[in-house]
Amino acid sequence: MKVAHVLRGLEPGGVEKWLVDLTYVNKNACDPIVFDFILQNKHEVFFEEDILENDGHVIKLEYNKRNIISYLFQLYREFKNNQYDVVHSHVYHFSGVVLLIAYLAGVKTRVSHCHNDKSDINNKSNFVRKFYHKLSRSLLEIFSTQKIAVSQLAADSLYNTSTDLELIPCGVGFELNLPEYSSDLEKRKFTLMNVGSFVYQKNHAFIIEICRELKARKTDFICYLIGAGPLQADIIHKINKYQLNKDVILLGKRKDVHQIMSNVANVFIFPSHFEGLGLAAIESQYYGMNTLVSKKLPEELNVSDFIQFLPIDKSSVEYWANNILNTEPISKRSKEDCVERIRASNLYIDNNYLKMLELYRRKSNSCN
Repeated sequence: MKVAHVLRGLEPGGVEKWLVDLTYVNKNACDPIVFDFILQNKHEVFFEEDILENDGHVIKLEYNKRNIISYLFQLYREFKNNQYDVVHSHVYHFSGVVLLIAYLAGVKTRVSHCHNDKSDINNKSNFVRKFYHKLSRSLLEIFSTQKIAVSQLAADSLYNTSTDLELIPCGVGFELNLPEYSSDLEKRKFTLMNVGSFVYQKNHAFIIEICRELKARKTDFICYLIGAGPLQADIIHKINKYQLNKDVILLGKRKDVHQIMSNVANVFIFPSHFEGLGLAAIESQYYGMNTLVSKKLPEELNVSDFIQFLPIDKSSVEYWANNILNTEPISKRSKEDCVERIRASNLYIDNNYLKMLELYRRKSNSCN
């Protein structure tokens, strides 16, 4: 079986990490399938080496608004020449167009996958964008043979109906016994951590306000921010403005996130404006971190008794600070319960892989 995943890139992110983990499981399977990753840019990408090491293939097509006709023709040619059994698209509204091209190229199984809840942004769109969203949803209804969403919130934000829809969270490749890890990262009583691109969605400005409040209370804390993105300069300016240079440390893009969760940090803060699911908050619970997340995030994140859902309005900064200060060490039993719960669910990559394989084969058989 040959599967083409269509996505923007392979930069650090929950979707991208899921795909890397999926290729790792597939490589070690008894009967591996062929995974191709068709990207919308020709730049070198963060996870490219990982995909190649796991026997995946990376195909890069340049896409921008000026060359959309050329891009769609190249996409059609890739679909047609490679004779894919499945095209699996991860590009939100644009998946409607991608799956139309897959249909024209003769691909029988066409999967659209929604990873995010962008309801607030969609509602604030102008007339032209709303028309595009409506058209895209119609294309998805016509040309998707299977719709997937990581949560009900994500599904509601993209799809018109629940026909041919399955809610499947992206699984993660957790490591039960992490290798020894030595790091010069400083630990304090409250060692905070966030993982996410520096974009509006991840709400880093709110994190800095929390840190400002903790410093005003003379708290023994440090906060590590892992990621990069267009708003990074703004966040650095805010850190300098509040004189938090020794308290908030930007670590950039990292591949040792699990080790930092397990060995360094003890409180994970995730005040995102929106998420389809928020895999980083699943990982933090698996590795036994007190996890504080935005109330706007899906309930599917609730996989332990040490996660809290908190408001993110401007007046709630003190509330977050209070909850951080009130966190306590997590018991061994609570950690074990969380691990068992995740490993028995589709959140665990091995189970997730089998679920995706079942879906591909079921849909492929129904199309024959």
